[in-house]
Amino acid sequence: MKIADKTSMQRSQPSFDFQPIKFDRRDLAIAIVLILCAGLASYQGSLLAQSVEQRDNIWFAGDSALVFTQVTSPESDVYRRVRHPWFPILAPALVYFLKITSGVDSYTAWSLVTAGVASLWIGMLFVLLRLIGCRQLDAAIFSILAGTSASAIFGFVAPECYPMSSITMLIGLLFAAIVQYRKLSILWYAVATSLTLSMSVTNGFPGFVLSR
Repeated sequence: MKIADKTSMQRSQPSFDFQPIKFDRRDLAIAIVLILCAGLASYQGSLLAQSVEQRDNIWFAGDSALVFTQVTSPESDVYRRVRHPWFPILAPALVYFLKITSGVDSYTAWSLVTAGVASLWIGMLFVLLRLIGCRQLDAAIFSILAGTSASAIFGFVAPECYPMSSITMLIGLLFAAIVQYRKLSILWYAVATSLTLSMSVTNGFPGFVLSR
């Protein structure tokens, strides 16, 4: 009797096996709406907060002024390259590219870069939620909740390295979800691990967990 009860309990336990997710046009439509809304909200919020972002100890004791100086003058702070290896390279390059192609000022260029990062971030989050088994409505709701959280509201409007760092963390999580569906070579694990620590060294932890 006890053996039978134990067997029935084992059978009643939920299964965490990933089932293949088929993306359709509704997924694409939801993702596009989320991407556009996140990008627009980030850009408008960045312009509204411009008066306080470039002063230290205003944005939760952050160093927004230092980060803004770094993305406009990359040679100004070499020390940050130790903690954020790719950020002093990629962020100024994107700002400079927008300045020479569109003729906007430095702050507007950075606002556009941040808006693009916010759009990419929420799109990746929606895909991740779908890959781990969330239904379309659930994935959309959780994405909206994430996009309206305190971290997103303050992080995606200020000159900070956290938005790009969170992108690399999402890359690691997406990779972990993808390998549940298909087998990848060890080279992809090395790439995913490297990307997680590219923007912020402390964010390399998810990558090291993946490599295990």
